[in-house]
Amino acid sequence: MKKSLIGFFALGLLVFSNVFAQDPITQPQGNYGLTSVLDGAPPMPGLYYMGYASYYSGNLRDHNGDKVTILPGKDLTVNSALLVNQAVWITNTEVFGGNLFFDFLLPTVHLGLPDYDSAPVDLLGKNSILADISVGFGVQWFDKKLFGLKYFHRPELIFLLPTGGYDKAMPVNAGSGFFSIQPTYAQTLFFNEKTSLSLRHHVTFNSEVEKGAGDAVADVKAGTYYHVNYALETLVGKKRFKPGESGETRLAVQGYWGTQFNDDQVNGIDVANSGEKVFAIGPSVHLLTKKGLVWEFKTAIETGVENRTQGVRSTIRLIKVFPPKKK
Repeated sequence: MKKSLIGFFALGLLVFSNVFAQDPITQPQGNYGLTSVLDGAPPMPGLYYMGYASYYSGNLRDHNGDKVTILPGKDLTVNSALLVNQAVWITNTEVFGGNLFFDFLLPTVHLGLPDYDSAPVDLLGKNSILADISVGFGVQWFDKKLFGLKYFHRPELIFLLPTGGYDKAMPVNAGSGFFSIQPTYAQTLFFNEKTSLSLRHHVTFNSEVEKGAGDAVADVKAGTYYHVNYALETLVGKKRFKPGESGETRLAVQGYWGTQFNDDQVNGIDVANSGEKVFAIGPSVHLLTKKGLVWEFKTAIETGVENRTQGVRSTIRLIKVFPPKKK
């Protein structure tokens, strides 16, 4: 039984469980570069709809950053097609000088393991359409000052719920199988009328979950994890947004960086060299139409990866704001 358990978790530390290509006993789903340009600076209170279509493909890497193979000659490639519907309501209720807001995110996903479709090793568990739902609340501050510069920012507390399909006997699932709490902090600092820097910080705290099959079942817990989305953005052209008259275009260098603070645990015992690391960078085009609709197109190329997949993530984002009715 001991050899079986060690073998299962050696595989579990290397095979990813959900739409964001995470190790099944390290991290739940997360916002990896989905939001970036002007992330901390929504224009006004109101109801926001945000839609995301994202495709990711990457090869699993070990703690040395080397490719992982489960069968000879077969890299472990994880593909995911993601659709997310998000609603954010920034209210007119004042809290600490800012605006109280609420957040709801509904992700759907399709996973694929192309190198193992016809292999005699079954790695894919519940590939449900629904992934892990998240809900949150926080406070948004508009047009403040930092170092004399225009500054927008907001803290948020997000709860990640294990609603996605999960089979503890399989290393790859649509859902994580455990609860997580994720404090976040988004910032946008304007250096001038054209150029700004946006950051979104995330810290993830995870609960335990059962993983394994038969006698090789154990309680596993993901380590505490930090990652930040970033974007250095600039307005191009002479047009400034005027409702009904003109739009604007911003170009950005954007991506994300993440590192795990402590190792994962199996039955309360630390698993050495199990922490994740990742760095990603790529271009983004952010288009605001004259009617106020936002389209964003971006790609992030990952490097410096440990204990997760290393690949390319491409995302299309749509934003529509419904301002509050004037009294």
